[in-house]
Amino acid sequence: MTDAGQLWLKIKEDKIHLECIAVNPDERRKGNGRKLMGYLTELADETNTIVSLEVSTVGSKGMMMPHPVVELGSSKKNKIPVRSLPKWYGKFGFKKTEGYTEKKRTMLYTPKTK
Repeated sequence: MTDAGQLWLKIKEDKIHLECIAVNPDERRKGNGRKLMGYLTELADETNTIVSLEVSTVGSKGMMMPHPVVELGSSKKNKIPVRSLPKWYGKFGFKKTEGYTEKKRTMLYTPKTK
């Protein structure tokens, strides 16, 4: 977590699941999302751990606790369209799974071996 944004992760022994990445509205378009994703992929590489995610828009409904960034709201112009998210995640090495569909949008990051 930084002042600019947050990563919400589920961490198990052999895998990490990215629950949510959120950047505060005032801190968007400054490379903060890229920095957060860099921290995540660096962690995955250092621990040799696969990272999964489900491509979707962020909403606080269904989350276990209120998400402070989501609760702040966001104007439509600041939201990244879901259809462009796979390309954005792809910049960090995430790839669509074989069973990727419009209903199940799973992507995986495979750590780089050193």
